[in-house]
Amino acid sequence: MANAYTPGFHLNQWAAEDSFLREEFNNDNRILDETLLGLTGRTDLLERQVKPLGLEVYNLMLQNYYEGKETGYRQALAFDGFQDDSFLASVTPGAYHDAAQKQIRILPDVPNFSTGFAAEPGYDDRGDSNRERFVFVSWPGPQYETEETSFIPTGFGTLQQIKMRLACGSYSSENQNLQTRVEIKLGEETLGISDIQVVPNTAVVELTYQFSGGIRVQPYQSYTLVLRNVGGKYYIKATRIKADNNSDMGYTCIYTPDSLASGTVTSKDITLTQDYRKAIAWVRHTGTVGIKVRDSAGGYTDLVQESVRNTEELNGNACQESTFSVLLPDGTKNTSTAVQMVLTRGSDGAGVLYDYGVAFL
Repeated sequence: MANAYTPGFHLNQWAAEDSFLREEFNNDNRILDETLLGLTGRTDLLERQVKPLGLEVYNLMLQNYYEGKETGYRQALAFDGFQDDSFLASVTPGAYHDAAQKQIRILPDVPNFSTGFAAEPGYDDRGDSNRERFVFVSWPGPQYETEETSFIPTGFGTLQQIKMRLACGSYSSENQNLQTRVEIKLGEETLGISDIQVVPNTAVVELTYQFSGGIRVQPYQSYTLVLRNVGGKYYIKATRIKADNNSDMGYTCIYTPDSLASGTVTSKDITLTQDYRKAIAWVRHTGTVGIKVRDSAGGYTDLVQESVRNTEELNGNACQESTFSVLLPDGTKNTSTAVQMVLTRGSDGAGVLYDYGVAFL
């Protein structure tokens, strides 16, 4: 039998010459089992206390954030209400950070076409009586060889074609066919140049300008459409959006939609001052959402959804609040982590991410 014991829990300690008794092992196992069971109960109680406390702190931090007060990530709490992009590292299509609404949204597909046409083809292209119906390009001289207008896509997709209604004009009796093309710009950057289309010296015609490979567009960016009269010796008449003398050129954009049902949101790095073994997350959303935290290996570990309830986010919009958690047995050894969420449109075709908070324990 043992003749020495551990100081804490009085577990048996055997010397080389001691014999072993079954009762000694059984008694040690009983002591260990009772102790571990008690620790488990205390851990469960602590977690039950931490969850509502973490949720309250998360709500208070968001309220400060919404009110524009100076704030930021805390030692063991990450959050975002998307009031700006200060906590965002990336938002991938088809998720979109709506800065005006202060939320992440899954956008509907960009329409196959959007039109700025209101004037119909077939107008008489002769005489000043129809001047209000047209924009004059390269008139009265080459310094006016271009005319511009703008368009704003409402979803993710690829611009394939531009359709416009044009007519040829000149100050002589010569019959001239004019060469024209369309350029697409974002700010000062030219994104694409179309093929050349010929405007015949006839009545108004509808022409289609193709872009080789298409032009990838982002939602709610303002793109510039430039109509260029190549050479500029004679002038083009481009139909206006409205039959008056003050509106822009008429056009139709033909898109190929991306048809995206989900998008990924990744936070900026979150600095930690100590290792953590568990992450608890709360997410307010519509549609469906999954959440991950960056682990010690640099990959992302999925949190498991524990519950979901109907509620309102802090601005009063009806939504769902999902609770997630994950236990990392080895803890994270990184000095920083990050949060990643995948938002997927729901059965109604929409998806909104209002806010989230993650407590690291």
